[in-house]
Amino acid sequence: MRSALSITLITCTLLCTVQCVASHGARAARGAAAAKSPARTRTKEQQDFLAKLDLFKKQGQAAFSDEKAREKRGGCPHAFSTFEMVTCLGHEIEKTTANYKAYVGALHSVEGLKNPAESDEKGPGGQALSAEEGVTEFDGVEAAWQTYHKAQCTAAYDAYRPGTIAPVVELTCHLQLMRDHMRELENIYQLMN
Repeated sequence: MRSALSITLITCTLLCTVQCVASHGARAARGAAAAKSPARTRTKEQQDFLAKLDLFKKQGQAAFSDEKAREKRGGCPHAFSTFEMVTCLGHEIEKTTANYKAYVGALHSVEGLKNPAESDEKGPGGQALSAEEGVTEFDGVEAAWQTYHKAQCTAAYDAYRPGTIAPVVELTCHLQLMRDHMRELENIYQLMN
């Protein structure tokens, strides 16, 4: 039963992600085109949009870079007992959760920006999503991912229950899934570009 739930959650997450990529890709391309136009021809509204976009990108970049550096350093090299591992991983998860929330918050904020250079015309793929629709879709995908994340780490814990290693496996799952999801989101949204 859990395998079917996990497969269903993964499938839903992937389908939602593909839909988000398609809608965001067009918005990001239009935002990048606006960013490349000469400053002297930009309106105040365009300049404000680009300033906010730059701010959100810097916030996301800082969180993403910090988490990559933390992951590279390794988490708990001096923890040997189960208690030490659980304690150390708990601290690691707090830091990773803060970076994850900052990164996802930056993406959420970018999705909510109204690009003044966008037109309301239909393109080959149809009508572009409004900023509000983009935020709603992004939030829906993140909610689906959170459901998957919780179910996957519960299953990881249950696979080792009642052993003393079960909490370590569960915490490691949380840490790894958040880091993997940050990389996944970066590959999709390319906030760092």
